[in-house]
Amino acid sequence: MKGVNRLGQVLVVVTGGLLAAACSGNSGGGDPDDLPRAPEPPDIGAEVRIPEGAVQVEDDLYMMPVGVTDDGYHQYTPHSTDPDRAVITLIHYPDGEGGFTPDKSEAVRGPAE
Repeated sequence: MKGVNRLGQVLVVVTGGLLAAACSGNSGGGDPDDLPRAPEPPDIGAEVRIPEGAVQVEDDLYMMPVGVTDDGYHQYTPHSTDPDRAVITLIHYPDGEGGFTPDKSEAVRGPAE
């Protein structure tokens, strides 16, 4: 019985090691040059402009149009010119009052103003 118990311990250790390696995101190989690269952050002090077609919401926050639903609701996603500001990438809709809402039932049809 001691041999079976020891075998079980070895299997647990090996399985745990394999799971840890799989969950680490490191495939253990591959060429780092094949990985996608994040865009370079803007130079400190450089003027950052919002893309054409975007709707300015705050000094460093803008909404980019991403499409129109079949029933005519325009969709936008938030983006920031501040590299330290995190935004939640949800679909937002114009609310008809100059703002945006993620709730389609509170949205109005047509592009943001």
